[in-house]
Amino acid sequence: WPLSKALNPPPGGISFYSRPLVNVSMCINYALGGLAVRGYRTANVVVHFFAALALLGLVRRTLLRAGCGEEAAFLCATASAGVWAVHPLNTAAVNYLAQRGELFVGLFLFLMLYALNRAVVTGREAAAPPGLGPLSRKGGPAASRAVGWLLASVIFCLLGMGSKESMIVAPVLALAYDRIYLADSWRDLLRRRGVYYLLLVLTAAWPVSRFLAYTPHMPAQGFAPRVVCWYLLTQAWGLARMIYLAVWPHPLIFDYGTELATSFSRAWPYVVLVLCALAGVVWALWRHPRWGFPAFFFFVLLAPSSLMPITGQPVAEHRVYGALAGLVVLGVGGLYYIAQQWAARRARSASGVFLGMAVVWIVGLGVASYSRNRVYADELELWRDTVQKRPGSLRAHAEYGRVLCERGRYEEGLPHLERIREAPELNAGNLANLALALTHAERFDEAMACYRQAVQLKPGHALNYNNMAITLSRMGRSEQALDAYAEAIRLRPDYAEAHYNLGNLLFTMGRAAEALPHYREAVRWRPAVALNWYNLGITYAQLGQFDEAARCVKEALARDTRLPGAEEALQRLQQEMRSRTGALP
Repeated sequence: WPLSKALNPPPGGISFYSRPLVNVSMCINYALGGLAVRGYRTANVVVHFFAALALLGLVRRTLLRAGCGEEAAFLCATASAGVWAVHPLNTAAVNYLAQRGELFVGLFLFLMLYALNRAVVTGREAAAPPGLGPLSRKGGPAASRAVGWLLASVIFCLLGMGSKESMIVAPVLALAYDRIYLADSWRDLLRRRGVYYLLLVLTAAWPVSRFLAYTPHMPAQGFAPRVVCWYLLTQAWGLARMIYLAVWPHPLIFDYGTELATSFSRAWPYVVLVLCALAGVVWALWRHPRWGFPAFFFFVLLAPSSLMPITGQPVAEHRVYGALAGLVVLGVGGLYYIAQQWAARRARSASGVFLGMAVVWIVGLGVASYSRNRVYADELELWRDTVQKRPGSLRAHAEYGRVLCERGRYEEGLPHLERIREAPELNAGNLANLALALTHAERFDEAMACYRQAVQLKPGHALNYNNMAITLSRMGRSEQALDAYAEAIRLRPDYAEAHYNLGNLLFTMGRAAEALPHYREAVRWRPAVALNWYNLGITYAQLGQFDEAARCVKEALARDTRLPGAEEALQRLQQEMRSRTGALP
């Protein structure tokens, strides 16, 4: 608080600067529950649930407008929302907390189209043209409601624009949806709702202005023809794969890596497949537009990330979150048609047959999603699964090695981390993780070479200097380690771990008086850590300040009653104080 600050996060490596609404939601999560993961995940699930409800309402009203009966519209809409909600392909967006922007885009896009549908239908019922200008008196309350729905649609579009840049295609989707399902002609559409579409386009100024001001997604090479060519070839493979996963969601991969296609001979089948699919969409929009729109929806919503080269993953399953709804609606429509044909031959109820088939489909997808969610429950399992399915991804190997090292399994993690040497561009974080693993393998010279590279790539990163100092200490180069710790603290004065490590080194060198202020700083910045208090107390004892030493050790025990050696140290301090003063403090 204030809200203006949450809506204007500072630029950084994470992309919330251009997605301020996501930042606001994260701020609310933090205010309610700090860094506890459960609150963030619950929020994602709640947003996903309401997005499914919005999809149900949108599909139902669209089918009614297209001439379907009430029962058929309700069954198909419920099945579409159910299949989409439990589809394993959506587990990527729901579980990956920072991808809340995808959830918001799906939610607000569905609500935008739903509100547009309500506005047009209500306006027709009012026998007055729904617009954003002055209302005719004969329109009455129904015409007012129609305008209210149009304003709601604009607001939903604006909220989506503040959630992720891919929402920029929303005006195009609204225009196509309006013409195909709602308007009698282009002239009728623009005459009645021209101001509405102007406002939709203006909402795009929010993400565009922020994207132009700062974005971490632009590649360093810019839009070089070679980069664009390989990126588009990669996207052809990615789109073909996402269509396949929508039909048969296995195997799902958390991280596809940053590598681009480098061979046209291997990519051309996917290029042909995607071009054929696009040609099919164009044909369907021409001959059967009501069936063509869901496929059009899928490709248009994925167009921003497919056509504009970005850093990070060129292919990612979480980006299909909202677009998947288009393919699901097509699939449910096809299933209903099959159920009708089957029921007609056997003189049975089409609704009953369809309902049974839809339930089997939803239950099957739900079981697959449950299995996939169990992979997300453990970071080590998630990266192991990624490496197994995507062995060529250097980033997956680097992250798997990092997690193994964090869990003390350095010998297992080192081979995976060493794979990063094959990368065309070295990453400072990966180099630092490799150096840490090499240190534990006592390959100190190689570790120092990696740290030097990491520092060159990211000179202002205090963690690299702290870890370099640890390696230098193990090499017996204490004075150089002191300098590295000092640099880490200069870069980040509140770096509690660096203060603690520097205090430990000074203490072991017999310089307790110099260690004392660093232990104090460690306690100041991380007072909840029992070990910080304990080492501060031992240092006070070394300097003969036993009352302060006893106080600090008590503080350590208050935070961790099972801290090794703390109880015995406190008893010795109390004995020392009794021997000096003759009384227990």
